[in-house]
Amino acid sequence: MSFRLGVLGGGPDESRGARASFGDGFKYGLFVLRVRTNGLDDVRDQFGPPFQVHVHVGPSALDQLPQAHQPVVGNDERDEQRTAHNCDSPNHERTRSADHSTLRRNIPPGGFKGVDSFAVCWSSYNGTMINEERLIDLFLSLCNINSPALQEREIVDWVTGYLESQGLEVAEDDAGRRIGGNANNVISWLRGDPSLPKVFLSAHFDTVEPTAGLVIEEVEGVFRSASDTILGADDKGGMAPAIEALLSLKESGKPHGDVALLLSCAEEIGLKGAEALDIQSLGLDFGYVLDTGPPVGSFVTRTATHDKLDVKIVGKPAHAGKDPEHGINAIQVLSEAVHGMRLGRIGPETTANIGLIQGGTAVNVVCPFVTVRAEARSTDVKALEAQIDHMIRQFEEAAAAWGATVEIEHERHYEAYQIPEDSEVVAVAVEASKSLGFDPTLRVTLGGSDANVYNSKQTPCIVMATAMDKIHTHDEQISRQGLIDTARLALKVLEVAAERATRKKLEFV
Repeated sequence: MSFRLGVLGGGPDESRGARASFGDGFKYGLFVLRVRTNGLDDVRDQFGPPFQVHVHVGPSALDQLPQAHQPVVGNDERDEQRTAHNCDSPNHERTRSADHSTLRRNIPPGGFKGVDSFAVCWSSYNGTMINEERLIDLFLSLCNINSPALQEREIVDWVTGYLESQGLEVAEDDAGRRIGGNANNVISWLRGDPSLPKVFLSAHFDTVEPTAGLVIEEVEGVFRSASDTILGADDKGGMAPAIEALLSLKESGKPHGDVALLLSCAEEIGLKGAEALDIQSLGLDFGYVLDTGPPVGSFVTRTATHDKLDVKIVGKPAHAGKDPEHGINAIQVLSEAVHGMRLGRIGPETTANIGLIQGGTAVNVVCPFVTVRAEARSTDVKALEAQIDHMIRQFEEAAAAWGATVEIEHERHYEAYQIPEDSEVVAVAVEASKSLGFDPTLRVTLGGSDANVYNSKQTPCIVMATAMDKIHTHDEQISRQGLIDTARLALKVLEVAAERATRKKLEFV
């Protein structure tokens, strides 16, 4: 992340501001007039060493630095000189100044105590910087590729080429052949230290609707569709940050284990790509699926089991004008079944819905059949089974009352998961989120994702929140800053996973 501070200090009366703490055991004093941390008006106290800064100071301020903390300015630093007002420039242009010097150095313990006025123009937090421009360009490129479910070939080819050009290992499985699509799941690797955890990040290629003809607009830092389509931030707002996290980690040289990038197909039509992926053969320790909405920094650790019902009610056709009494109207049978059925919010974590109804042959024919698609979800399997039994019973009793027949298919769509708070996948997530100043809320959702499938295949994972909002609608949007923060967090969990494993090793030395 860019940690940008505005003008700091300005005189004895104004410079008695915040004293910031950066990490356990590392305290630094800063005289602060105004601080900007990517739009947040505070100084985060979660960053740890090394904390390097570019300090922009005037000659008088330089003279006031204690001798032990006098900086040395090399020629390369002078090439990055900027005037104080450029610290607030939206594009952060680099400029020259004859009157000022730009310095990069570690903040000394106790801070720069003799300084009345200085400005920090650029720094790195305790972690690796992401490439924000590359991230945004990648997100826009992904959104501009039409990729509805089962038709992801174009985006798979583009992403595969992109990852290979960045030096990552890339492979496809044969999911497309098995699920009736034209593309497969993609598995990409950033190889690392085999003694460290093997972690994965995951997102999906497909969008809930086609995006052909998409026109993207950015208004006040928020991306939206300016055309009659969805934006496709679900899940390209997860995919781009996941890819950027791997690239930034690769460029950082920091220690890490093998890191896998799992990009699935056909998620939006029933998690079909994830079902087809042989994830167990990859030997992964745990991972994160980037596929839910804000707030960034939160995680889904508990979800619902999801069951589906496919119902066909068979009545009896008859001429609607000549002898309707000889028919059995399947729509009336359905109406009676639904009238006595509990639907909507059944309990705090149980829901039920009838979403699709089709039937009939002509307006002048007593409706001979109706097909219905229904569902129920709950974090409590017993509550779910009770709701499904209730719905089936309502269909059967209504059919019997009218002399119709009913055919019902019951399918377990996916299983719930509940990941303990003391598990390593959660501990890493919480530590990473806190270190960036986010609120690591652990959430419950009744929605499903590839994480449900991966957990059912004994590969522990949780869902990492992204910034995508109003998904599955034409009002879908995602903020530039949200993309950046998601990428920062995705990168940070990879770093923390390795750091925690290294700390544990040292404890046994």
